[in-house]
Amino acid sequence: DERQVMADLQAKAQCGDPRAQFKLGSQYWTGSGVTKDFARSYFWYGVANAGGVGAAPRDMPSLSKRLSAAEIAEAERLIAEWQPEHCAPAANMVTTEEVIENQ
Repeated sequence: DERQVMADLQAKAQCGDPRAQFKLGSQYWTGSGVTKDFARSYFWYGVANAGGVGAAPRDMPSLSKRLSAAEIAEAERLIAEWQPEHCAPAANMVTTEEVIENQ
């Protein structure tokens, strides 16, 4: 079920998985499985970039053109303050690889 896949992706991103963060940024960029939201896309790409996913900045210039200076400043502030949640692995949670393969 697509809602469960998105919930699992969101949970993995919140728990600090940079590949899930990148994928979530991509989902918000395209509106795939979620409502299109360029500010959230920028945020998740930025968090993924801080976590070591080097591909994230590729879309940042395009996203920046769709956001106001205030929205970018707020996203940058949130990226700088972001900390992953402390999460225990859930037995029923799909892996990041499964989420990526199913999209």
